[in-house]
Amino acid sequence: MPGAPSPVLSRLRTDLPATSVLPSQPPVPVLTGGFADFGLRVASPSPDSADAALVAEWMSRPHLVETWEQPWGPERWAEDWRAKLATTYSVP
Repeated sequence: MPGAPSPVLSRLRTDLPATSVLPSQPPVPVLTGGFADFGLRVASPSPDSADAALVAEWMSRPHLVETWEQPWGPERWAEDWRAKLATTYSVP
């Protein structure tokens, strides 16, 4: 993981030995038991998806802005997800 961190992924560590970096993205958990009616999936940064607009609306709520400080628009959320999906850093 040579090079400077992406400005999008400001917390991405690039100074770790290869043995400390995941070889692939973490798996998306499959919910079972009492949670089987719910599903998890990777957020889509595609312009055809409503995911970024939905998250932008959620994260613009005052209590979440105060807590997370990420009142980003949909394109910024999609940019963040594209950057994460290009690494093993995180799965949105």
